[in-house]
Amino acid sequence: MVFISHFDRDHISGLLELLAEFEVGRLVLPYVPLHLRISIALDVRTSTFSKWQMFVIDPVKYIASAQDVNVERVSLVLPASTQMPDNQDILPITSDDGVLIEPAPLRQPTIVDEGYLAGSYPIEWLRPSTRFSIKGIWEFIPYNDSSLKPNATAPFQKAIGKLTTTLL
Repeated sequence: MVFISHFDRDHISGLLELLAEFEVGRLVLPYVPLHLRISIALDVRTSTFSKWQMFVIDPVKYIASAQDVNVERVSLVLPASTQMPDNQDILPITSDDGVLIEPAPLRQPTIVDEGYLAGSYPIEWLRPSTRFSIKGIWEFIPYNDSSLKPNATAPFQKAIGKLTTTLL
């Protein structure tokens, strides 16, 4: 299982190589609307699209079509602000790979825009409150909240940059 918190280049640097080198049962990604994924991809100015940019624009399509990538399924974590429909199952399930998912993945939610639609490729749509539990030993609760981004002001980022240089 591989978790990616967001699509900044420093967080997915080496990811495509990792996915080419190892079999991955589940890749957990945040759901990000298409216009924001395009903005992230275009933030790096190049004359041609790189594999990294193609992955950011449509990660599921990239994985489904890549010859050297072996990912069994993709799990997309919906934003914390997502309104959940009342008619969805909330009971936990144990997936075929032995991972307890609570609550169960959703059917495709209505907020989904273009992208993330690579034919029949297996996608799990996860509620904001979903938790993964593996044999009761390890638990992970992914979180997707872009509303926190404005808190990272330029002075804050500059201060963090100085601390990072000092600490590392």
